[in-house]
Amino acid sequence: MSQLPIPAITATELKINLAKYLDYVIDNNEVVVSKNGKKAIRLIPYSTDYHPPFIIGEKTADYLETKKQVR
Repeated sequence: MSQLPIPAITATELKINLAKYLDYVIDNNEVVVSKNGKKAIRLIPYSTDYHPPFIIGEKTADYLETKKQVR
């Protein structure tokens, strides 16, 4: 099964037809916007269950309770 390519438009095209592209993205599609010939942003549908990949974190409280030093 082949996947359709993500449409690429210019920033000017986006400014002129913003409502059209918002509706397109709301319908669960993506759009890449370029500026000066370089890819600048990707518009994707909004999702409340989005979790950015590769987030590494530690709780500060763990260091306070055990008095560990961060080096």
